[in-house]
Amino acid sequence: MPKRPQQKPPAKGKSPQQHGAKDGPNDGPMTGVTGGPALMARIADALERLAPAASSEPDFAAAEAFTWYPAGRRVVPVPQVSRVAMSLLKGIDRVRDLLVDNTERFARALPANNALLWGARGMGKSSLVKAVHAAVNASHGKGALKLVEIATSRSRRCSKAASKAAPTTSCSMPPRTGVT
Repeated sequence: MPKRPQQKPPAKGKSPQQHGAKDGPNDGPMTGVTGGPALMARIADALERLAPAASSEPDFAAAEAFTWYPAGRRVVPVPQVSRVAMSLLKGIDRVRDLLVDNTERFARALPANNALLWGARGMGKSSLVKAVHAAVNASHGKGALKLVEIATSRSRRCSKAASKAAPTTSCSMPPRTGVT
């Protein structure tokens, strides 16, 4: 294998320009590397393509409900929310009334509490939240409140924070398309 000629280091205290180096297309940190500036441009272009797109501000006027995707740091409008009428939800009158009252206070910008609903899968937690959202928006004007679903991974494990907050909390799996 042929040996590359060794370059003389610049004299002490002198820059490469003062040492007699010529300005040319092959000077700089990529000197002697095949491709040089063209390779650097290709690498820069590839990195730009891999970088996440700049997130735009969500259009909250587009819908009443949205899904938050943390991986892409984006909020996607849900055009049609599949809801159950509040009258069809049975056996939860006390909890329903508390949640409706609390959510109405929140919609009027009055002091309200956070709410934590827990229970086994299929017990109606999401159905209740969607029904309350619809009821409050109906009484306070469409779009008074926005509903945001936080998409979870498709795994069966809850986050550590949710598990610590309520060990019986179930992670709801979002449907593959839209909100049910």
